Amino acid sequence: MRYLLKLFIAVVAGYFIFFGIVGPSIFSKAVQSLNKEITNHLITVRELKKLELEEYFFERRGDLMVIAKDPLVVNGLPLFIDAFGNKGLGSKEYIEAEKEYGVKLTYYTKTYGYKDMFLCDVNGNIVFAATDETYLGINLMEVDFIDPMIPDIFMQGRSKVSFSDYVWFELFNELTAFSAAPVRDRRGDVMGVVLFRLAFDQIGDIMAKRPGLGKTGETYIVGEDKLMRSNSRFVEGETAYQLRVDTEGVKEAMKGHAGVRMIEDYRGLPVVSAYSPLDIEHFNWVILAEVDVEEAFKSITELRKFMYMISGLLVVGIIIYGYLAYRKEKRLIEEEEEEELDEEEIEDEAPVAVAENEKKKTEKPQPKPKEIQQEQKAKKVIAKTKSTKEQNNKDKK
Repeated sequence: MRYLLKLFIAVVAGYFIFFGIVGPSIFSKAVQSLNKEITNHLITVRELKKLELEEYFFERRGDLMVIAKDPLVVNGLPLFIDAFGNKGLGSKEYIEAEKEYGVKLTYYTKTYGYKDMFLCDVNGNIVFAATDETYLGINLMEVDFIDPMIPDIFMQGRSKVSFSDYVWFELFNELTAFSAAPVRDRRGDVMGVVLFRLAFDQIGDIMAKRPGLGKTGETYIVGEDKLMRSNSRFVEGETAYQLRVDTEGVKEAMKGHAGVRMIEDYRGLPVVSAYSPLDIEHFNWVILAEVDVEEAFKSITELRKFMYMISGLLVVGIIIYGYLAYRKEKRLIEEEEEEELDEEEIEDEAPVAVAENEKKKTEKPQPKPKEIQQEQKAKKVIAKTKSTKEQNNKDKK
């Protein structure tokens, strides 16, 4: 077998070994590595967002506990309660109490980003409102005028720090949550409750940030009722407390499980979802960080295309090389066959040539016709010359 043919077979064998055994193994490891990278990235995004939310509510809890013990509230609440109960909201006593404590409480409320702060007596009467005095004098237990969740959070706040879930309040015409804490006098007796109205904007701002999630990534919160507690970046308008999400990721997170898997999201599209319950007191929420499968595995798809392209180019190269090698091999074989035929002809003609040479050596060469004529002519000239010489000798005698 010729060298070129051997080389061609070796190239073909190497191709099939690489793309049949080594190539798939390398590709599989690359896919595993990319899958791990995608998984770790989504988990990181989820955990960072989870930590940010947990810190937000931890700070709100801290604010509530501090303000409930602040002298502004502890000293001011009895004055507001007394003025409201005895003289009324327009009394001189109430106006003086508001001048002394109200301005500072309003400043505190706005500085820390709360929608409003309410001070209530133990019966649920709002005796102070930091930003919206429309609700002054309203009794929180009057469910005909106020959403039922407010009385519930007020009742819990008479004994401990409590938070309500974010829900749509018709009274405020927006998505709102409340936090409440008891206000105690110096003897430790509860004399009222302080309530904060929490703005949804702050939650929305936290969830709107999408670090490293590309074009199709997002993070969102889902409540126990399977309704979103944040806005979707893919749906126009408000989706918080309106869009229902009942995906496999939500179900698993509601069971207390954290993980990453490929699922269909609320749009019906395949996504890689990293889900987890949120560790926030008073809230049964779950958080999900997701990105479309197409974008998540784009690098894997490009790697697969690259390998197919390289494989195709190698196949074309092998075919061209094989064809050229075949042509060259065929030409070499034909040349060798011609050389062998020439050698056989030489061997067959050699004895004949030797015999002819020997015969030429023993035989005299036959004169050619022209040579014969010249010889005859020369003989006549010699004979004539000789006759002339003899005649001359006779005459001299």
